[in-house]
Amino acid sequence: SLAEAHQEKQLVILDSDWKCEQRIPISVGRRHFKLSSTKELETIQVLENDNKTSPAAVSEHSICVKKGDRIVLTHPSGTVSETDTDAPWKSHVNALRKKGLTVEVREAATRDNDKGYIDSITASSMTGLEELSPESVWRAYLKDASDSIRTEDDAKALLAVGLEILEEIEGDESSASLSNDYAFQRELKLTSLSVEGFGPFEDTINYPLEKRGLVLLRGSNSDSGPDSNGTGKSSLAMATLWALTGSLDARPAADLKVADVVNDNSKLAKVTVRGYINDSPFCVTRSKTASRGGDLTFSVNDIDLTTQSVKETQAVVEAKLGVNAQILTRVAFYGQHGMNDLLEATDSKLKDELSMLVPLELWQQATFLARLKSRQARKRVDEIEGMVRLRQSDIEALSEKLVRAKQTREYQQRNVIEAEERLNRELARIQNLLDKASSTNVEELQSQLDDASMDIRMLHEKHESTTREKESHLKPLEDELMEAREGLASLTRQGTQLEMDARSAKQSLETAKLRMTRIREKWSLDASHDIPEVLKVPEYCPTCKQPLRTEDDSEEHIRNVQQTMETEIREAQDILALANETCQAASVKSSESVKTLATQEAVVRGLQSNHQEAASEWNSKFQVLQDQLVEKRNLQNTLTSQLSMVVKESQLFAAKESAKAAIQTEQLNAAHAEETYQNLEAEWETSQKNLKQMQSEQKEKIHRQALLAGVGERFSAKGVQTFLLQNTVETLQNKAQVYLSSLSEDSQRLGLQLETGDKILRTASIRGNDGDFRQRPLSTLSGGQWRRCSLAFSLAFMELVAQKGKLRSSLLVLDEPLTHLDRSGRSKFGELIRSLLSNGQLSTAIVILQDLSAEELEEAFDGIDTVVRKGGKSRLELDDMASKEFSD
Repeated sequence: SLAEAHQEKQLVILDSDWKCEQRIPISVGRRHFKLSSTKELETIQVLENDNKTSPAAVSEHSICVKKGDRIVLTHPSGTVSETDTDAPWKSHVNALRKKGLTVEVREAATRDNDKGYIDSITASSMTGLEELSPESVWRAYLKDASDSIRTEDDAKALLAVGLEILEEIEGDESSASLSNDYAFQRELKLTSLSVEGFGPFEDTINYPLEKRGLVLLRGSNSDSGPDSNGTGKSSLAMATLWALTGSLDARPAADLKVADVVNDNSKLAKVTVRGYINDSPFCVTRSKTASRGGDLTFSVNDIDLTTQSVKETQAVVEAKLGVNAQILTRVAFYGQHGMNDLLEATDSKLKDELSMLVPLELWQQATFLARLKSRQARKRVDEIEGMVRLRQSDIEALSEKLVRAKQTREYQQRNVIEAEERLNRELARIQNLLDKASSTNVEELQSQLDDASMDIRMLHEKHESTTREKESHLKPLEDELMEAREGLASLTRQGTQLEMDARSAKQSLETAKLRMTRIREKWSLDASHDIPEVLKVPEYCPTCKQPLRTEDDSEEHIRNVQQTMETEIREAQDILALANETCQAASVKSSESVKTLATQEAVVRGLQSNHQEAASEWNSKFQVLQDQLVEKRNLQNTLTSQLSMVVKESQLFAAKESAKAAIQTEQLNAAHAEETYQNLEAEWETSQKNLKQMQSEQKEKIHRQALLAGVGERFSAKGVQTFLLQNTVETLQNKAQVYLSSLSEDSQRLGLQLETGDKILRTASIRGNDGDFRQRPLSTLSGGQWRRCSLAFSLAFMELVAQKGKLRSSLLVLDEPLTHLDRSGRSKFGELIRSLLSNGQLSTAIVILQDLSAEELEEAFDGIDTVVRKGGKSRLELDDMASKEFSD
């Protein structure tokens, strides 16, 4: 960027100890240079042949540049006269521009309180903005707008997000061209124009455009009608614009068709423009037939650059010449209907015009990208919100299960305690019986007791194997249930989106119906009946409320109204039908989504039911095992009791086994209840953790979306783009004031100032009888005062476009510029245009005037050309001197 002017860059190769081994100079792409005086222009040396030149040709103090580089010369106000065409520094600038360098001449702005110029940001700080990289501009803007940012943390967050977006844009190869803020300097020199079958010109007309000075183009009508109107003056003057861009100057009515440029008696309209672009000759020929498409050819340096289509060739013309309809109507071709465009432009339109002077494409793309990311973040927030609601519902169900499992666990723990108490009492009772027991049948009882113990062990083993079978059977059901729940969540999100689409479609349908109602009312159609196949024009015009069918109205006018009515009604019908179809389709999709969601919910409920049934079945199996264990333990207890009656030792053994068995049974039940509780608690904690993560992500995304929305707003025309335009607006005002002072004899002031938000304040001041300036609204200016401001504004804009290196044209066309000007204003206008011609800014200035104004200023022109209309077609009578030179 310009902030890196004169810097030498190298690729430094280091060894493992971080010591420099080699320095390789880097010179890639465009370089920038800043000069502070005109004398430094003499030290510029342009390198040829891939930056290689002989050592003798480059002095020690030379500044080496190459084609495509940018030079910015900034001189203090008043130290250099840009109107002095013989100044040596001007020849240096022109020579550099011809060699393909961009040279900008800037005047360091100063504040002039005596003349009442606007008090704006200092020139040094605003000039620096153009020299900064996009990242530095973003930092400078946030610093300037710090009062509107709540906290320092918010400022840091905005800075980080903005830099992230800028980095993404700069990393995109398709956006690489946005970093090249300024195009090459283009000097457009137009030498000749040839028209055939164009507008009122049936025959071939050749018109010289080079070094003619101030030329009056007037008309003479030998046919019936006005003296000079309709002869073709404007068509001839604007034919160059049509050849270069394919469009004419702005007109009040928008009914001009492409084929309207073709002469009524000709099959083909053809315009050829010749000239030079930076001393390279070029030729553009555009043609158009009345029945089919046109043709466009283009050559530079006798090299044909014509492509397969007019559109592609037009793109080549604009790229090589640096022209388009917007820039040409601001620097060369001022139609009578567009002379006041800049002064009358809305704030947004004027900013769009100023974007030609200040590169805003990168910031416009950054605005689009930030707003796109904001919408995507909003969509993600909505998705997370749906997931959070679903997860909260799952947690509520888990909480209920966890409460029931906790109650079961406590119940089983109480059973274990009660079983231990019962066992102690039973041991006491058995001990009492042992005292009375005999020693008979010990072996038989012992054998039976062993069998019972064996049965109990087998039941325990069966219990363990059954537990494993239960886990292997229930695990797939649980996984399938979890997958179905996730599918249900996805369908819920889709249903929400489809419901939003349906609401949007219904709104579009209501809008289409409202439009149809308004059109019915406009064309007086009965709303209670369908629209008839054959439409009749109403008796009164829906716009002006005047009768349509009068004697003065032509059939063509009635047909136009009929066609307009039919077009509006058919378009409204088509839009209504499309909206109705879209609404029905959205409703069908939403209904299908609801059905699909209901089906999935039924699947989930079915899986839950299957899981519960399987769990219940396994619980029944465990209950059977427990009943068998109880039965065997009762038998064991009985045998033990009997054995205890026989022998004390056997009774003690049996009692111990029975006690262990009883406790094990209760412990198994308690362990199962504990396991169930622990599993549910772990699942509940996992769900809570996931919910917190989702809520944290939701909060983060909401914050991110707010930041992106804020960055998008600050990237927009109301933010950093306005920040960049401030210096250009001040420069434009200063230049416009120079022209306005000349046109008004220093009796008018025109102020331009960027206000907060999206407004450009335009003020006018008029010098009173006491010599002081008094501010007045623009709407109160007289016609002449307004025209002076418009002319000054337009000429200042033209000069600033050339100064910024965009385009400098040798030709200036002004169509009826003297409208509303008095004798003094017309005289000052002539002096001003002559000064532009004398200082070399222009080669030819063509002024189109009516007879009265032309006769008054006839002697002030270097040449007078006349467009004569006779016999239904026009021809050109050149000034005698121009005719002789052109024929030579």
